[in-house]
This record gives sequence, structure tokens and C-alpha cells, in this order.
Amino acid sequence: KVRDLLDSDPETVAELVGVRHITRQVIIDWQDQARLVMNVSRLRGTHAQLLVGSGFRTFEAVASADPSDLTSAILQFAQTRDGQRILRDGNSPQIEKVNEWVQAAAEQKQAA
Repeated sequence: KVRDLLDSDPETVAELVGVRHITRQVIIDWQDQARLVMNVSRLRGTHAQLLVGSGFRTFEAVASADPSDLTSAILQFAQTRDGQRILRDGNSPQIEKVNEWVQAAAEQKQAA
């Protein structure tokens, strides 16, 4: 369950999984990605991965971001090996899509 992942200690989960590439940081990334998907409407998992990879780990950070700056950060991350792995030959999101995320995150922030 997602709640179990969110409530778990990343170090403990990484040890229990026992796979070298699933580290404490990977678990933290998964937790942050799950929270983003839960709090930003219309956000897909791939997009949450791009946001976390770009350093925008919370919906509050997305809500506060300038869409142009956020798009630029995503495009920079998309050029990395990790970014390319996430995109899998797909395109990076355009500024219109990023603007939708910023607006949805801002709405969530106001509601919180």
C-alpha cells in the first residue's frame, strides 16, 4: 500500500528489500514522488519522477515555482542519464503542462 511506503523508514525498507540499487535515497525519492502524485491533480508518476529529479520534492515547492524556471530545471534534468531513463525516448513536458502542475499545486496549497 502507498500509505505503508509513506509511513516506513527508508533505511529499514532498503535493508528489507536487499537490492543494492534500492537505497535509502531511492526510497525517499519514491516517497516524495508518491506524495506529489497524491497532492497535485493530473500529475502522472513519470512527471513526479521528473519533478523530484529536478529538485522539486513537495507540492509546496511546485506551487511556489515560476513555470519557466521549473520547465528549465526539468529540461536540464531530462538531459541526464537518470532523466533519459525516466523519459524512455519520450518528450519532456512543455511549459503549458508545467504551468498546469504549478496551478494545481497552488490550489492544493490554498486548500491545506
